[in-house]
Amino acid sequence: MVANGATEISAPEILARYAGGAASSRLDRSERRSIPVPDGAVTAYSMPAAVARRGLPIVYVPGWGGTIEGFYDVIGSIDEAIDLFYVETREKRSSTLGPRARFTMDRIAADVGYAAEHFGLADNGYLLLGSSYGAAVAAQGVADGVLRPALTILYDPMPRLWIPRWVLKCLAPVANESLLAALRPALKRIVLAGMRERTQRGRAARFIDAADLAKWRAAALALREWDIFTVGPRVDSPVVVVNGCTDRFHDGAIYPRIARAIPGSGFLRVPVPESRRERLIGAVATAYALDCSISTRVLEGTILSAE
Repeated sequence: MVANGATEISAPEILARYAGGAASSRLDRSERRSIPVPDGAVTAYSMPAAVARRGLPIVYVPGWGGTIEGFYDVIGSIDEAIDLFYVETREKRSSTLGPRARFTMDRIAADVGYAAEHFGLADNGYLLLGSSYGAAVAAQGVADGVLRPALTILYDPMPRLWIPRWVLKCLAPVANESLLAALRPALKRIVLAGMRERTQRGRAARFIDAADLAKWRAAALALREWDIFTVGPRVDSPVVVVNGCTDRFHDGAIYPRIARAIPGSGFLRVPVPESRRERLIGAVATAYALDCSISTRVLEGTILSAE
């Protein structure tokens, strides 16, 4: 039963209606850019449309730590008619930063703003898509006014930093790079413990293996007090909070609360298996980017079922 008169649409229907093709098609014509920022440079990719352009360009800010290889499913599920810009945040290995580089959330969000400016995206002329930690970055950027999209989609936004509190309080302040490298296998076991979702587990393992632990440590220390419930009330442009699956890092119960903390935001529940989560991120973004009137009618206030 669907509450409040919302229309129920199946996740496969959304995928069939809005999802794009293979990630390889976009990656073959992508251009890697080094985006200058005040204390170094971050990496971004420009992936132009393969067919006649339609809808809003999408700026995608992915989750913590990983690089582009971990987000092929999202990239591939965005329609080929949409210009896509993928921005890697500064805690990732791909950034080049000076010794005094800051890792506060406002600094990280400002980097995405520099990328949007670099690509010539006009205020109110693009859709901002963030998933998990990337959604937290997007929320901060919109709240600070350094990002001015027509619409922001926060997919499973991170409420607080996902790293265990005891690590942030006890280990991170005293660990140097050598100690972190020695502890990498143990940290990997801690993060993966109890993670039963195959797709997420494999991605997390790859991210940890490739992590720049010095950057992770710096970011963890800078972000340990960050909280989306403090940032959310300052957001004053259109936002949709989307929840997909429920797993160790994504507690389905918290996302309606996050939506309520952001003035005027919408909330969209997409209950899908973990294996479909990444493709649904791109498909939902495509629905909003291609035609706001269609996406409002079809998706706003809608419950998407997994069957």
